[in-house]
Amino acid sequence: MSLNISKLKDKNTTIILHASDIKLSYNHIIYWLPALIELNMPFTILLRDKKNYYRLTSEYPDLQICYAKAPIDVEKVIKSHPNVKAILYPSNREKNIHLLRFIEPKHIFIGSKNFEQTFKLSKSYRAYDEIWVSGKYMLDKFENFFEDLGHLNIKIIGKPFFKHIIDKSKKKDVSPLKKVQISYEIKHNNPQSLSAIMNKLIPWLKKDYVLFLDREIQDEEIQCLITDIDSFLYNMFVYNVPILIFGTKELFIEKYDKYFAEGIYFFTSCEQCKDILSKIEIDDRLKSNRNDVLDYYIDIDSTLQNSFLKEIINV
Repeated sequence: MSLNISKLKDKNTTIILHASDIKLSYNHIIYWLPALIELNMPFTILLRDKKNYYRLTSEYPDLQICYAKAPIDVEKVIKSHPNVKAILYPSNREKNIHLLRFIEPKHIFIGSKNFEQTFKLSKSYRAYDEIWVSGKYMLDKFENFFEDLGHLNIKIIGKPFFKHIIDKSKKKDVSPLKKVQISYEIKHNNPQSLSAIMNKLIPWLKKDYVLFLDREIQDEEIQCLITDIDSFLYNMFVYNVPILIFGTKELFIEKYDKYFAEGIYFFTSCEQCKDILSKIEIDDRLKSNRNDVLDYYIDIDSTLQNSFLKEIINV
């Protein structure tokens, strides 16, 4: 174990964030870090791999970060935190059992940035005391899967990471339409990918709009998102802008929950894309639908009212 327990900065911490997904641990920590820092109370980050441990301790030297390779190391960390009240889990991985065996702390699954889009429901979620979800979308998923929740307590907390974006986007206007982002993964020889029509689409868009080309959203001031079915992310709804997807609604529903389709414009040619863009400046007819989709997916009030912080404080 690379941590000297005697040198812990604060042994009175009541919260431990346990990241056990080696490939995604760093992203999971970075996603929850702003909300935990906003708590203004001590917390510990527990990692299970050296690579992410060294990276995070280098980038955040003032934070209390532990590395525990084996179950015996985990036990030392827990014993060094006599006042811990809750352990937070952003991923449902096998190594979580090394902490779940301890009865005293409350074990809370909190998910990650794209959890709702990548999760696989299983009975293993019953191992937690509580599951905190972003909105009614995931609440319904868990309730329908388990039928009888038993001891499991599920709470809606919103997505604190997107609070400032959701708050800012409430006042966004798409008229006049100026900033357009194309977000997609290059997939050659795939007729369902935006790559298939980019040679025609980009020159035309550049004539009338400030164009952003990136997989990630680079500018919160964007007024429209263009993507394809494979590149679509549920979190695109937080920006409160028209979403145009290259492909048919039928193909979209084969891959994603049909509820999300109600807030999306679909096109299969450059001409259709151009027609949709010209019309939404005058009448963005799906605006209300998008808000309903977002509120079902990420509870807006819970996000803006800091429900995550309130729940943590009351653990």
